[in-house]
Amino acid sequence: MGREEFISFYKPLLNFTDDEWTRFINTMESRLPSALRITNTKFKNKIEIFFLKEKLISKNKFFRDVYDTVHKGTSHKDFIINQTSVGHIQKQEIVSMLPVLLMGLKENHSVLDMCAAPGSKTKQLLEKASLVVANDCSSKRLNILISETCKIPHASYLVVKHDASALPVFKTDFDRVLCDVPCSGDGTARKNPQILNNWNIGSAANLSNLQYRILKHAINFVKSDGLIIYSTCSLNPIENEQVVLKAIMQDDLEIVDLRKFIDHNISKDFVMRDGIIIKDENGLRTNFEDLKKCIRIYPHDNDTGGFFIVGLKKKSVQEKDFRPKICKNNFCEITDECRSKLEKEYSLEKKTLICRGKNMNTIYETTPEILSTINNSKLNIMHVGYKIFEQCNLNLSGYRMKNVFNKNFDVEISGSEPIRAKMVYKEFRKGSVVVRLVDFDVLIGGFSYGNKISLYISNNLQKALLDFFN
Repeated sequence: MGREEFISFYKPLLNFTDDEWTRFINTMESRLPSALRITNTKFKNKIEIFFLKEKLISKNKFFRDVYDTVHKGTSHKDFIINQTSVGHIQKQEIVSMLPVLLMGLKENHSVLDMCAAPGSKTKQLLEKASLVVANDCSSKRLNILISETCKIPHASYLVVKHDASALPVFKTDFDRVLCDVPCSGDGTARKNPQILNNWNIGSAANLSNLQYRILKHAINFVKSDGLIIYSTCSLNPIENEQVVLKAIMQDDLEIVDLRKFIDHNISKDFVMRDGIIIKDENGLRTNFEDLKKCIRIYPHDNDTGGFFIVGLKKKSVQEKDFRPKICKNNFCEITDECRSKLEKEYSLEKKTLICRGKNMNTIYETTPEILSTINNSKLNIMHVGYKIFEQCNLNLSGYRMKNVFNKNFDVEISGSEPIRAKMVYKEFRKGSVVVRLVDFDVLIGGFSYGNKISLYISNNLQKALLDFFN
């Protein structure tokens, strides 16, 4: 068991030359370079300028908006911590970005992330897709996911907790279904050297049945012209090509070559290897050439972790058996009385506002599509939309804006002093206000006392904003 078993299994399987095998195993035993991604917010350009000006980190040569965190420095460390805390930066391994980058995602697409936690790929999805449902079976990991993904508000977002292989069927199907399944993770050995030390073939064999069941179940959620993305951070064909082959042979699926979705976000120099032609469950070598359309990422090719990814689609249209009990659940729309109070203070337009049961302390914004989805008694719902109002005693509505949704603003301010003080001395009518921060072209909430305005700025946001004045 361990490194020797890893070598005896993979060396004949991968069929590298002696020189390439040496490079492969040396890379597997070296430290993984860290990377970060600049998220798509109004702060994106400012962060890019900061990085280039300070020359603290360098652009990744393969991926757009990705930087290699190779340089050290206190200012660099503090800046990244502050911007990460509010969602402007995401630390993420390069290969883990591939499933979202290679799924041909469009802005009008809906996506189901079946094994979502801790959420780095979910955050990628939320930046582009019109609707995202994230699922995981671990409460602890889901708490991390919710905390991370809610740094940036998204109304059309739902988090549920289920075993991915038994996730209840939804009323509507999805354009994309991501199955980034639990795996043995030997592709991540550069982050965790103990993986090689403890490696054994049984780890993969024990997981392959669960991986297949999740992939098979994904068929119930994807549109007839949609796409399933299956991925692992394992190099083992037992968890990869063998699972895919079983799905193709038994479940009316066919492989889609995801290379066709390569665009300006990925360099053509990024090496993607073909899938391996493997033996079937009876030990017979298959001639299923389509397995070559699978994508393998080897650590020594691009100085990354190891990864496997493949696209699958239905061969034929299947009838859906959907019989949920439509009923009230933990979340419901706010009362007419509450909406009436809010409309006296805020311009709500036609926003879909909900609360958790009878608890009116926090009000969430979501979308009609998500509201329809959550009316399913079988769903174990953990989070919906984003927090838009919190109870307070400052105004007649009894609520203050948690996140600003207005396109218009009442007051403009500039400079660092109001941000440091979380206060600006300015005469304005009493009540809730929307303040534009001129230096960033972003809006925040506040409350005017008549002669001064208190700014709703969290400590994390305060630090992130002040970074650009230092």
